[in-house]
Amino acid sequence: MPENRLTWVSSVIVVLAAVLSGAPSGLAYTNYYVVPVNPAASPPFTNWATASTSIQDAVNLALNGDTIYLTNGHYYLTNEVQVNRSIVIRSFRDGLADPDGTIIDAYNFAGKPVTNRCFTVAANAVLIGFTLTNGVVIGTNTGGGCYMVGNGTPVLTNCVVAGNTAQLGGGVHNYAFYGVVTHCRIVNNSAGIWGGGIYLLGFYSVIKDSTVGWNTSSADGCGLAISSYSSVSAARCDIVSNSGHYAVGFIGAGAISNCVIRGTTNSMGAAIGPRSGSGFNNSVLDCRIVSNYCGGGYVSQNIRFRNCLVAGNRSDLYGGLRATISSGWVESCTVANNQGATYGGVWLSRSGSTSTICNAIISGNTGGTYNDLYTGQAGVTNGYYFSCCPTVELPPVQGNIMKDPSFAGGDCRLNQSSPCVNAGSNQAWMVSGRDLDGKYRIDKFSDITDMGCYEYLLRGIMFKVR
Repeated sequence: MPENRLTWVSSVIVVLAAVLSGAPSGLAYTNYYVVPVNPAASPPFTNWATASTSIQDAVNLALNGDTIYLTNGHYYLTNEVQVNRSIVIRSFRDGLADPDGTIIDAYNFAGKPVTNRCFTVAANAVLIGFTLTNGVVIGTNTGGGCYMVGNGTPVLTNCVVAGNTAQLGGGVHNYAFYGVVTHCRIVNNSAGIWGGGIYLLGFYSVIKDSTVGWNTSSADGCGLAISSYSSVSAARCDIVSNSGHYAVGFIGAGAISNCVIRGTTNSMGAAIGPRSGSGFNNSVLDCRIVSNYCGGGYVSQNIRFRNCLVAGNRSDLYGGLRATISSGWVESCTVANNQGATYGGVWLSRSGSTSTICNAIISGNTGGTYNDLYTGQAGVTNGYYFSCCPTVELPPVQGNIMKDPSFAGGDCRLNQSSPCVNAGSNQAWMVSGRDLDGKYRIDKFSDITDMGCYEYLLRGIMFKVR
């Protein structure tokens, strides 16, 4: 569902770009212009000489399909800009977008009577190429830089969202049904509750190909918070150096895929995890969870980790993955070289748990009490299938092996001689599924998957055609 959704989103952006840039369609669209200062400003603002100095005034004149161009410069707002029609608003410098040089400043200075965000966007509005900064919302609590809302497909693209504050979604609150955030940098924002960088709440809202970094929150999702009853998603994002409880916090249903989560700081939390009691189905697919100072991930409340590398994480408690008493799944993951003050690699509480770990490699982890695995409760090892751990014996009748996985190097890929090669258990998703490097999980010759997040293939072997 997430990949199909992203394909649909990509097609929407292409169509919007073509239609709203003035491509032939049999319709006549109008261009409006805005500059920071212009003594000769005069409606209808349809050329640079008479350009408006107010973004909102130009928006009020525009109709569906029109485009508003803002020259580079610093725009100070006295109130938020509200966009409720299907128009394009874009920066313009020498024919190109200029996000770093076109600054939309909510201008919330000490003593200002009313605080405000930068933009509220609805319908199929498209914002291209801006820096949104200094937005503060208190009463409405949502989206310090940009609040995306409604049943349409508003798009925020090629933007920098920095230095904004809100209770929910310090930088962006994507509450639009099909809202899209793409190719953005969402940095140095803060949330009083959830979503320091961005809060995804719309039924099919997405963020992709973006950087979410150096944000903070007092609750879950200091980088990204996901809260939906349907299928919101994040893909191909770098979620880096956020501070708080869970860099990626699942409050509702959703998925992240092909993301890198690194540099999170919170000594006793985790880089990824679900809110206690949320009970939604969440997926972490094809992700690299590395070098966080808070542990790797929290496997609970129906959360699934698949094809993930969990490596080089540190914590004052759990280093790698903590799988607690409620259901969760860890499939084809490598958990290596993590360090916890008590638990190093994987902590699986089997008492009352239905959590399952399959096709995993757990090796090279260190903890004050338990290194690779916590086995302190009766039946804890029964949750492991077709997995490799060199330091703890797992039930061999369940396909487990107690051997050194023989990594090729520090990146946790396998050597040709690794006992994990062709030692896994084929799953239904592997028919067309790929590993963390993009290779098919089931190779042409053995028709058996490997353990861990990487498949080993001899150089020169072709992928299996399906």
